[in-house]
Amino acid sequence: MIRLKDILNEIMEGLPPPPPPPAIIQQLPSINTNAIADAIYRIEGGSKTKYPYGISMKKAGIQTRSIDDARRICINTINHAYKDWVNVGHRDDFIDFLSKRYCHENHTAWANMIRKIIKK
Repeated sequence: MIRLKDILNEIMEGLPPPPPPPAIIQQLPSINTNAIADAIYRIEGGSKTKYPYGISMKKAGIQTRSIDDARRICINTINHAYKDWVNVGHRDDFIDFLSKRYCHENHTAWANMIRKIIKK
């Protein structure tokens, strides 16, 4: 008796191996990262806030000495979120994904403000 499984195995043996998957970019292009970081700086209060880029040093447990340090942390967060977004399979828009990580309480409004600033 011939089984379907045997027929499929025979067919598969004659096929070449599948090509490797395309390389996935593990970091956003710097122009996008910088645009997102600039938008975060603006919506988190800009130069008028004591928490540049919305980063509370006490909660984060990170010591910063300048706005440049806060920007570096922000960009690292964006890039880390991008890697995680790629790994979960792009289920939603990247800005939505980032907003849930960056701004837990009102992430929908936060994401909409980021998009609005980036489009300008």
